[in-house]
Amino acid sequence: MEVTHQFIEKKLIEYNRELCNLNTERANLETISKKLARELLKVNTENEELETRIKFLQDKRIPDLMEKTDLLNNTLKDKSLREKELYLELAKEEEEMKNNRSEFCTVFDTLSKDLPSFFQADVQDVE
Repeated sequence: MEVTHQFIEKKLIEYNRELCNLNTERANLETISKKLARELLKVNTENEELETRIKFLQDKRIPDLMEKTDLLNNTLKDKSLREKELYLELAKEEEEMKNNRSEFCTVFDTLSKDLPSFFQADVQDVE
């Protein structure tokens, strides 16, 4: 019976040590769990902040950028239209200049043909 009593006592000491180790491990796991919970809370807070910023960008910034893009596109279209108008005006002026030149050449040719007879008439008047 003495052997059994010592055996039981030895086993109780072993179990007690194992229980202490398990309690220490549980305490370590609880500490880790608390740290992870704090990290998770921190990450969730950061996510909420990011979601808030994204919502702000979607609600405010993106429409602002779209509006500015539309304004720039409209300005570009206006400038493009104005440029086309200027090219048309330039083409009209060039055509008008060609017509005027052609008309001038016709008048000049007519005058240059009549000029010798004009000078001849002057010479005959002088004689």
